Amino acid sequence: MVDRSAAEALLTRYLAACETRDLDIIVACFAPRAVVIDPTSPRALGRAQIRTYFGALYDDLAALRLTASPLYWQGDEIACRWQGVADRKDGTVIEYEGIDVFRLTRVPLISRMQAFWDPKDFVDPTL
Repeated sequence: MVDRSAAEALLTRYLAACETRDLDIIVACFAPRAVVIDPTSPRALGRAQIRTYFGALYDDLAALRLTASPLYWQGDEIACRWQGVADRKDGTVIEYEGIDVFRLTRVPLISRMQAFWDPKDFVDPTL
């Protein structure tokens, strides 16, 4: 069983690092053989691919703000609904939302993250 207070601290650290686009902290939140499943890219397996995935995601952003809902628990999995506002380097602002489902290790670290959101909201708002 995952310690809830430690898991919540991990996810708070992860979300804060996502906003600041701190790849070192983001990657440290994941287990060495973790997987990220996202609707816009192939699965990222392991910390090196996870770093590449987040780096590519943030490459076009000047700023990112996230607001997360309360966490929803089921065993070692946590669902988090979120809303984001992304400022692109070209000056456009994109608002989007989704749900991430995290599976955690005992430590806790993220062993699997699956993101659910509509890519057209973020990738190309004209679609």
